[in-house]
Amino acid sequence: MENTSVKQIKTSIYKGLAKILGIVLLLVGIGAVYGGTFAGSFIEEQLGAQEITMPDEDSINGQLEGGRITQEDADALLPYAGEPMTNGNQA
Repeated sequence: MENTSVKQIKTSIYKGLAKILGIVLLLVGIGAVYGGTFAGSFIEEQLGAQEITMPDEDSINGQLEGGRITQEDADALLPYAGEPMTNGNQA
C-alpha cells in the first residue's frame, strides 16, 4: 500500500516539474522571438538612418578586377548593387 502512495507522490512531482519546465521553455521561446524581432528592427532603423547605398555593379566589378575583393564577395554584393542598405544580410 505504501508503495502505491510513493508512486503517486513521485508521479505528482514529475507532473509538476514537467509543467514548470514547459512554462519556462515557453517563456524562453517568447523571449527569443521578441529579441530577434527587436534586433532586426533595430538594425534596420540604424542602417536606414545612416543612408548607406550599396556600390553599383560597375564599382563592384572594378573592385573585383583590381583584386580588392574576391569573386565570392562580388557574388554576394551584386544582388544588392545600387540599393540602400537596410538589413543585416546586405551589411
